[in-house]
Amino acid sequence: MKTIYKLSIAIFLFIPWVSSAQTDDTTNQEKGAFFVRSFFGIGTLEAEDVFKVNANVSGGTIGKEFILSDLFSISVAIESLRARADYATAASGTNFLSNNYLQFPVKATIREQIGDQLSLTVSVGSLVSYLYASRVENVLLNLDEKETGLGTNFAVGADIFMKYYLNDAISFMLGLRTQADTFSISDGGSQEFSLTDVYAFELGVGFVL
Repeated sequence: MKTIYKLSIAIFLFIPWVSSAQTDDTTNQEKGAFFVRSFFGIGTLEAEDVFKVNANVSGGTIGKEFILSDLFSISVAIESLRARADYATAASGTNFLSNNYLQFPVKATIREQIGDQLSLTVSVGSLVSYLYASRVENVLLNLDEKETGLGTNFAVGADIFMKYYLNDAISFMLGLRTQADTFSISDGGSQEFSLTDVYAFELGVGFVL
């Protein structure tokens, strides 16, 4: 969590608030743009009072960016995220866990233009993350169990990426993202999970309809 907060503070302290002259073409390229992204990386998955392990994360994002000015914008999106990990117990040996989330991020974005076709973009915001399915498999015990509707997590997240504008309608991006759950609301007696220290690569494309 400290990493996320430090990153958020650094963004607002050190990203320039006033940039050099922007071209009207760049603003037109992003105005009203939709985006599709994929991501993959690592994180820490914790089941309350049970285990805390490293996890592989992957997923995809569909969203829309709303331009406020040449420097600032707001983005809203829906994401699918999967976290996979394995953990061992004395009784059952190694268990393989797969958690599937739906996430709804809202982020504020600052953009610094670097030439006519390239920009550096930083986003900071919050996410609502719903754990809709969790599956545990154990080959030794021939076990395959699935739970649904395990609750909601609230998280903070940040992205930093380079964006290349192919033309007025299409852009490509490459970057990094991070996120961490801040607190959870479990669904009844369900196991409570938290996902923290997520660091992932992002690839994506933006387009104007």
